[in-house]
Amino acid sequence: MPPCIPDVIGVTALSPDGYLADVVAKRLGNRAAFVLSKFEVFETLQKYELIIMSESCQYMSHHLLFPKARELLADGGYLLISDYFRKAETSYYESVWTESDFSLELGKSNFQIVSCDDITDETLPTLDVGKEIYATIILPTIELVRDLLIHLIPGFIVRAGRFCFRKQLALAADFLYTKQPKQFDSSRFKEHLNYRVLLLKKC
Repeated sequence: MPPCIPDVIGVTALSPDGYLADVVAKRLGNRAAFVLSKFEVFETLQKYELIIMSESCQYMSHHLLFPKARELLADGGYLLISDYFRKAETSYYESVWTESDFSLELGKSNFQIVSCDDITDETLPTLDVGKEIYATIILPTIELVRDLLIHLIPGFIVRAGRFCFRKQLALAADFLYTKQPKQFDSSRFKEHLNYRVLLLKKC
């Protein structure tokens, strides 16, 4: 059975991102503690009943994730992971765990799988919304700023910049017009990845 959440709980938010520290401070005040730290190097004497990772485990060192979670959890504590995983070793979302790598590390961890739900289909509409926003707002804004700068900067500087930074500009164009749109392709996402919610118990 999933853990019963008490009426009053102590919450610690953890992130290496300073911007999030400001957001948490403004929105939550003293209702939650915020620690500016990577999960893998976080140190505390406190033990937690539940650790929640929402699209964050993919950014962590694979061999450190589960040992650190065991260290921070109380006996019988739970680890809740909501994230997406590649079905195979491909270049699409190449920084994301493959299911086989995740299963391998999980098998070493002595965590019990309480539940594992595939919510891929439920998450796909967010990609469609992201694709629309990118195509109609973000990309046109970037192009507008680019055209404005070209208009304001003397022509010989523009030409020199294009020549000196041609490789970097080619990479930027490839990202903006090829790689990023593919990231928002919901059909491609479903072909190569699964989105899962896993509840694990420390044994």
